[in-house]
Amino acid sequence: MASAFFAWLTGRHLAKLYRWEKNAVQAAEKAIAARDELLGIVAHDLRSPLTAIAMKSAVLQCNPTDVENVRKQSESIKIVTMRMEYLIRSLLDAASVESGRFSVSTAPCDVEAVVHDAAEMLAGLALPTAIRMDTHFRQPGLRVSADRERTIQVLTNLVGNAIKFASEGGKVRVTVERDGYDVHFSVADTGPGIDPAHLPHVFDRFWKVETGGRKGTLRANVA
Repeated sequence: MASAFFAWLTGRHLAKLYRWEKNAVQAAEKAIAARDELLGIVAHDLRSPLTAIAMKSAVLQCNPTDVENVRKQSESIKIVTMRMEYLIRSLLDAASVESGRFSVSTAPCDVEAVVHDAAEMLAGLALPTAIRMDTHFRQPGLRVSADRERTIQVLTNLVGNAIKFASEGGKVRVTVERDGYDVHFSVADTGPGIDPAHLPHVFDRFWKVETGGRKGTLRANVA
């Protein structure tokens, strides 16, 4: 009787250890997946500012004696490098991503300045294919309470993709308009757009597909 009880107790203990080890392995796998995902996001987001720096450096080399141009390009590179610094710091958010938290720090933002900074980072990306970038503010002087860096991150991703898929010599337009207490940022391009059959997947992580069809428009809301 005692031996049977001991065997039952041992089995129960081993089962508990197995469940604990299984949970630990799942937690470790989840943490690794979150880390890899964050690294992928940051690596993707760093491409645009790196391209901008390379293009602006080339402009400086072509006009090294133009003092006003040097000042303007240097200031622009400073803005872009500050953006890169923020992206690198976001690597430290791995623990927050793994635990399901997303860090957002809201503060009053000038909408036109946010769009300008996003466009500044991507101007170099549009040059090789002669794509025109256009911004349209339906109401001037808009301000929102938002996380400025997160908003720029979203805009640079949307505009960067629009530039990538717009036809050569085409146009990318960012339209900003107020709707009640919200501000809508719309990005439209002259590219083929996304097949309606693929629209349910546009917010899947790292999802992409060859495009075809009509012009596409994406919209983001900021309260």
